[in-house]
Amino acid sequence: MSNLREECGVFGVFSPETTEVAHTAYYGLFALQHRGEESGGVVVNRDGVFNGYKDTGLVNDVFTPAIMSRLGKGRIAVGHVRYGTTGSNDRNNAQPIVVNHIKGRIALAHNGNLVNSGELRHELELNGSIFHTTSDTEVISYIITKEWLSTDTPEEAVERAMCRLRGAYSLVIMSDSKLIAVTSGNLLTSDTEAPVISGVKNNGLYRNAKLTVTDNVNVKTVAVNGVVIGNTKLKASASKTYKITAADANGNVSCVSFRVDSTKPVIKGIKNGKKVTKPVTLRFKDNYKMKSVTINGKKVNNKKATVKKAGRYVVKAKDAAGNVTKLVFRIA
Repeated sequence: MSNLREECGVFGVFSPETTEVAHTAYYGLFALQHRGEESGGVVVNRDGVFNGYKDTGLVNDVFTPAIMSRLGKGRIAVGHVRYGTTGSNDRNNAQPIVVNHIKGRIALAHNGNLVNSGELRHELELNGSIFHTTSDTEVISYIITKEWLSTDTPEEAVERAMCRLRGAYSLVIMSDSKLIAVTSGNLLTSDTEAPVISGVKNNGLYRNAKLTVTDNVNVKTVAVNGVVIGNTKLKASASKTYKITAADANGNVSCVSFRVDSTKPVIKGIKNGKKVTKPVTLRFKDNYKMKSVTINGKKVNNKKATVKKAGRYVVKAKDAAGNVTKLVFRIA
């Protein structure tokens, strides 16, 4: 029995009212003690204030009556017992990990293995991330935080982060007001390659787009903005934001988000081909983002320009997606 190793255990509890969620988490971890005996930790959320404790040892040794009293009451709690699959056995690698971020706080507990942890850690370090542990969990927390910068909610950030994580894992994540449970649904297999979405770049902008999804084994599902479609090729021409999610038969997932802007800029102030005898004030507008405006080949302000001298004028307004509107007029 000394060789029985069942990895880690994660636990989460959500209550509609403030109560002894720390005690509930304690008993949950006690029941999961067989999953890991190296360390234990609990973080309690009371009205957005996080209070936690973690240390090496068994659950009943780590959480003494004094510690349980200090954790206090709350509405949400997450907990973890650890058997280390990666990282050394010390207090720094104990979980949950708490992340303090400009967009909010999260506490994260993780069980499982990432097969691309080294690759992600290298990428994050090159972009300035500083690691305090040797576990996969901190890699996951940084990926979620990075995705949160370009999303509105932690749930969206977690969903995007999952597209970058390869392996078999389960997570419980506590935000300021929510408890999020995540599982990869994967067993570790020899196929760790996610489907490839070609034709667009993540966060790209296009007038129209053509995509193809391929996989080294078999594409199982392709979804556009959450709706599963029945093919692996897609044409996107309507002006909006698209999120493509592709999964293969082994549960590997790829995601890409991009925007299509097929609407031309608008030039107001005079009709095309018109001849006038007084100065003309032009206003420029685009439904997404204007890139440049030129009058007779010279750049002018992207929002407004006034033409006073007599002559023929050719105005070109170009948006960030490459749509161009041309207008010609004359001042006598």
